[in-house]
Amino acid sequence: MKNMRIMNTDVAIKGAQQTVTCGARRRTNSGREGASGTYENDSNPVIIRIGALRVGDIALGSANAELYNMIGQRVKQGSKFRNTIMVTLANGSANSGYVPTDDAFGRNTFQVLGSRLKPGCAENAIVHGIDDLIEKMKD
Repeated sequence: MKNMRIMNTDVAIKGAQQTVTCGARRRTNSGREGASGTYENDSNPVIIRIGALRVGDIALGSANAELYNMIGQRVKQGSKFRNTIMVTLANGSANSGYVPTDDAFGRNTFQVLGSRLKPGCAENAIVHGIDDLIEKMKD
């Protein structure tokens, strides 16, 4: 508290949320890291809830899934707010498993093998969706 320089009691608070829907896959084999997974299409899509909360000049982006760090970094880079924080595993639990970056789908890691997401949807949908929500909250 001794380092606070600005004390303002007139702080704007705004928030918004929406869902992102992506195609799903179901793994048909088993195994650990390093071995390729085999998959079939799953008719139940993956639904991820994203949101944004603005408190003064601070923006918080959120997703109800466990995102790879680089997805959060992209949200922060695209934000119009200098003070942007990404919060994951917030507001429920998505039916996705981990949310890898698109380029990570080429790797046979535990997180990629277990993800229900098909490559090519979630990363950009989350990044652009949260950045759009944050942009709408700007004065």
